[in-house]
Amino acid sequence: MNTTVTIESTDQIISLLDTLEHAPVQAIQTVMSAVDAGSQLLLSTALRGRFSGQGPYPVASRRLGVKTGLLRRSLRFTRPALVGNGTIRVLAGSNLPYFAAHEFGFKGRVKVKETSVRAYTVRNAFGTGNSFSVRAHTRKAHIKELNIPRRAPLTAAIEEHSTRIYVRQITRALTNLINNHPN
Repeated sequence: MNTTVTIESTDQIISLLDTLEHAPVQAIQTVMSAVDAGSQLLLSTALRGRFSGQGPYPVASRRLGVKTGLLRRSLRFTRPALVGNGTIRVLAGSNLPYFAAHEFGFKGRVKVKETSVRAYTVRNAFGTGNSFSVRAHTRKAHIKELNIPRRAPLTAAIEEHSTRIYVRQITRALTNLINNHPN
């Protein structure tokens, strides 16, 4: 499943591009660089707002809490690609399988591998001052039924912030190009 966000050129961007009609290659390179910078800004905004805190959060908040930070570190935006007809494509996601489960939801069965658990002691359990110990043991392999609701934290961040971020980055970059470009 993909999320498509369409950002229409604003009148200001169209006007700036018209000013640069004598330098179309530079204009395209500038827009591509601005989209790349916007993608990195959008990623950092998504990480701050949608992939932070302790959680668990209500499904409606469209956020994920952080346990190890691995998912946060795995999120990436590709470099922008010009795919024709003035369309620029940027892909976003993660290579971790559980990202897709949280982003798009998952209902089904999964195999859980056998694992060995080392002995450990929990001191001051639940703030009671008591301690308890767990003996070393093996958890047998089994099938687990999962129902992970669709939270779509990355999609939510893209929908909320992408237009503002990309338009600002493109406008700023084209304005700088015009102001620094000899006629």
